[in-house]
Amino acid sequence: MLLYKPFGARRKAGMTRNLKYDRGQAGGMAKKYKIVYDRRNCISAGVCVVMAPEYWVMDAPDGLADINPDKKPTTRDDGWQELVIDEKHLDENLQAAQGCPAQVIFIYELESGKQIYPKKEE
Repeated sequence: MLLYKPFGARRKAGMTRNLKYDRGQAGGMAKKYKIVYDRRNCISAGVCVVMAPEYWVMDAPDGLADINPDKKPTTRDDGWQELVIDEKHLDENLQAAQGCPAQVIFIYELESGKQIYPKKEE
């Protein structure tokens, strides 16, 4: 007698998978990430705005990108911006960082401090 049904068998039997739990997003279990943005070296390409429009905006006065003020980023004394995001928003912000021709968007795993993008050579 099987005590565990494979996922496909559960689906056929009308049972569904709890995707929120399976992806680690239930009850505060989701990983957090920190975006660190070197605004001074932005070249205004706008790729970040295209890839993650909820998180990135173009600033009208100087034409540089900003982390969306509605997300309440912090601005350090050196002009760099920082924002903590949930795992569910990692992909779009990772695409923004990867697409940035100036490579001024860095992403870190919040808990460990490990740099996710760009990957450091070891």
